[in-house]
Amino acid sequence: MDFSELKKFPWNPEIYLAQQGDTKAMRRTCAKAEPIVDQFGKVSYFVNLLGKDEVRSIASLSLVEFVMSYPGGVPDEEVPALIKQAIKCDLINSVHRLEYRRGKEEAPPTNADTGSPENSSGDTGSPSAPPYGEPEACLLQNAYAQTVQDAIQHLNRNEQTVIQFYYFRQETTNEIAVRLGCSVQNVRKIKRRALTRLRSLLER
Repeated sequence: MDFSELKKFPWNPEIYLAQQGDTKAMRRTCAKAEPIVDQFGKVSYFVNLLGKDEVRSIASLSLVEFVMSYPGGVPDEEVPALIKQAIKCDLINSVHRLEYRRGKEEAPPTNADTGSPENSSGDTGSPSAPPYGEPEACLLQNAYAQTVQDAIQHLNRNEQTVIQFYYFRQETTNEIAVRLGCSVQNVRKIKRRALTRLRSLLER
């Protein structure tokens, strides 16, 4: 990806305004980062494992997490690379979680008495740990990313839907209201509440 145009965007002041509740600044920031989100929707590795819609959903929410939790102090021209890295880490972790779930589904039968897996010798052992480690590129972000992920999980389904479709798919509040089966005024309330809750959770 050519980051030359993205590097010219005033990321720090725009993200600061977005974190203060300026929804226009949030939309400008997310719209500018849209090419980065789109890029991951074309990566066959992620698309083949997760599906194109899921990749875009994860990338979009990852971008919101980044904007709401970005601490500042990085030159504007370096912010696009940080966004790309944050999204990549979230997608890799999603793939790992999927592989782990599949591994558990394919695990050998457990001993009825102990609940532990049986091996060919008849011995039992404790359940194995997830068959992967965090990628080296993500190590420095793990603790911080987990904090942000925990905050996002506290949002309800409607709040996540409004954020995704308003900021990333450029739907109007009218369109989202139809999607959710509620009034336009209610969509606006959900959006304000979601952003407020994210800021509050991340500032704890």
